[in-house]
Amino acid sequence: MASIISRTKTIFSGRFRTIFAAAILTGIIGMDPIALANPDSDIISEPANMPAWFFERRIVGENNLEKIEAAKTSKYYDMTRPIAILKDTTGQGFCTGWRVAEDLFVTNFHCWEFAGCDVVFELNYETARSSEKHEKFSCVEALAHNEKYDYALYQVKPVKDVPKTRKAELDSSSGVITMWGGAITVGQPLIVAGHPQARTKEIDRSKDCKLFSIVPEENGGRMTIRHTCDTEGGSSGSPVLDRKTGFAVALHWGGEEGYNMAIPMNLVLDDLEKSVDAKTFGKLTIAGRK
Repeated sequence: MASIISRTKTIFSGRFRTIFAAAILTGIIGMDPIALANPDSDIISEPANMPAWFFERRIVGENNLEKIEAAKTSKYYDMTRPIAILKDTTGQGFCTGWRVAEDLFVTNFHCWEFAGCDVVFELNYETARSSEKHEKFSCVEALAHNEKYDYALYQVKPVKDVPKTRKAELDSSSGVITMWGGAITVGQPLIVAGHPQARTKEIDRSKDCKLFSIVPEENGGRMTIRHTCDTEGGSSGSPVLDRKTGFAVALHWGGEEGYNMAIPMNLVLDDLEKSVDAKTFGKLTIAGRK
């Protein structure tokens, strides 16, 4: 895995990123990572030269993904408002991220490896609504990242100046997600929302969406627990939310046959506390952590 990631980072740096992306899109090198997926496509072939979990496309049993609009009258809609699509600077979606403070977003380490700081987090990407209703943030700096726990913490700024009245409206509607650092249980009911295949936001709020294991085991160099919520490529970086509270109990990153994989949030928080200054860590909304 480390060799795959390091080569990806090198190839996609600077002006070679665009050239390499074009090569992928035209099938020159036989790779088809989700980062370059067509948002209108329902089917993406898994690349033969990457491990299955890297492609993180796992529907577990029946496909329970539904457009977020279907959940608009439920509490789950508000829980998922701080979830954003992660786009490169050309506007191509490739991962999912979520807001944890006014100027901080979290996504996966392997999403950071792909695009570095050349990214935009776009909230409210739920329908084909006018773009001014989408709150967009560009990267200022990647403050922390760790492959073992597959997270990256970004400091961001608004893409453009927003009138104070509009900013207050956006902040109150989007909010932030609380990070849960306490105990979790096998069978715990969950919801997972994100941007599979760079589509508008989708959610799995079915009875099948729950924690499958809670003891971290190493898989692909990552300390992993399992869940049975449906995801597809592009869901990388989605928060795994407790269904009752909306707190993030884990960070989704990959999938294998029959289940999906995530990093427990307590491990992410422990590493973050060591990796950023106290002021930055203090911006996070945390519950359950001793």
